[in-house]
Amino acid sequence: MNEGGSKRRTVYRAVGIGGVLIAAAIITLYTPWLGLFNLRVIVVKGNRHITGEEIAHASGLKSGVPLARLPVHRAEKNLEELPWVKDARVTRNYPHTARIAITERVPIAALRTDSGTYLLIGDDGVITAEWTGAPVPYIISDGIPVTDAAPGGRVQGREMLAALVALHAAGIGLDDFVAVDFSDPRGVVLRSSAGTEVLLGSADEVPDRIKELTALLPTLVIGDYRLIDLRFGGEAILVPRKVVNR
Repeated sequence: MNEGGSKRRTVYRAVGIGGVLIAAAIITLYTPWLGLFNLRVIVVKGNRHITGEEIAHASGLKSGVPLARLPVHRAEKNLEELPWVKDARVTRNYPHTARIAITERVPIAALRTDSGTYLLIGDDGVITAEWTGAPVPYIISDGIPVTDAAPGGRVQGREMLAALVALHAAGIGLDDFVAVDFSDPRGVVLRSSAGTEVLLGSADEVPDRIKELTALLPTLVIGDYRLIDLRFGGEAILVPRKVVNR
C-alpha cells in the first residue's frame, strides 16, 4: 500500500513540475506578443490653445504601460486641472493607442489687471491664460474680482460672469465696443472705440440691457453719441455729441 501511494505522489509531482514547465514555456512563447497591448501612441484632438505634447505630458500617461492598466480616470483629472481644459476624455484603442479628446474653454473677455496685463476669461469664468500680444482680441473688462489674478483663477460673482457671457453671445465686442467696466456693480458701463459710454445699470440687469442694445444698434451710429443710457429698461436716453458750427 505504501509503495502504491509513493508512486502516486511521484506521478503528481511530475505532473505538477510538467505543468509549471509548460506554463513557463507558454509565457516565454507569448511574451513578445504581449507588448502589442502596451501604450505606444497618444492621439490628441480638440486642442487649439495648448499643444498635443503639453496635453500628453500633463495626462501622466506613460509609454509601455499595458492598456488594460492605463489610469484613464486619473489622466482625465490631471488634464482638467489645466486652465484651458474644460473637459477631457481618455479612451483605450487597442492594440497600443490612447486617445485624448479635449474640450477647451472659450475666451469671452480679457480682464485688465492692476499691473496693466491682461488675463483671458473663459466661458465658465476660469482664467485660461495671460495675454501677451497686442492688440487684445477680446472685450476688455475692468473691476471684476477674481479668486486669483493668474491662470486657474475664477471670476467671483455670477452676475458679472453672466453679463460677460451675454455680451459675448450677442456678438458685442471689438467691432463697436472695446471695454466694459464693473468697478461699480450697480452701474456697469460699456465703452465704444469712439468714446461712447453705454450705461447698463446693475450687473444682474446687464443681460436684459444687452438685448435692448442689440435691437438699438442697427438704428444709429454709435460715434454720433456721447452717452446712451439704458438703465431704465425699455427706454433709451441718447445724448449726442456737441456739434461745433464754424
